[in-house]
Amino acid sequence: QFIDFHQPIEDEHFYEGVAARPGHVAAGLVQPRDEDVSSVIEPLLSGRHVLVAGPSGAGKSALCYLAAFGTRHVFRWLEVISVNDLERPIFLRALRAQMPTTERPVVIYIDDVGRGSRTVWAWLVEQARNIPGLQVVGSVREEDVNILTAIDQVTVVRPKLSRLLAQQIWERLSERE
Repeated sequence: QFIDFHQPIEDEHFYEGVAARPGHVAAGLVQPRDEDVSSVIEPLLSGRHVLVAGPSGAGKSALCYLAAFGTRHVFRWLEVISVNDLERPIFLRALRAQMPTTERPVVIYIDDVGRGSRTVWAWLVEQARNIPGLQVVGSVREEDVNILTAIDQVTVVRPKLSRLLAQQIWERLSERE
C-alpha cells in the first residue's frame, strides 16, 4: 500500500512507546532528526538500498517515515507488510505496473525486517537488481542485522539518540501532563 501522509493520527500516548506510523509524522508528533533523515535519503538519491538498524525503541520506523515524508515528491513510497511465496508473482506484477524508472523511482519500505520479513527483504533486494528505479528500505532491530541476507548490498544507517532529541521528547511528554 502507498504510504499515506494525508491522515494525521493524533495519539496522546505516542511518546509512551507507540509504534510510529505515517499519520504520526503527518500530525507532527515525530520529532525532527535532520542528520539521521539525511543519512537515509542520501543513499536513496544515489540509488542504494537502506536498512535502518538500532535497538528497540530507537525510532527506526519513525526515521523511515520521516525520510519518506521528506522525499514524497521524489519517490513513490509503498509499504509492504508481508508477501508470501504464492503472492509474489501478483505483487511483482503490481509493482511493475507502477513502472519504476530512475526518473520516477519507487521505494518499497518493510518495517521490522528481522521479525518474519527476512525472506521478503532478500527477495525484494534481489528483484530490485532487475528493476531500474526500484529501491528497498527496511528497519531492523540491531540484534537481527546479522541474520539478514543481502546485507552487503545496502547502506546500513544507525540512528543517533542525541541529547537534543531526548530533550525534545521530554518537553513533548511534559506538555501532555
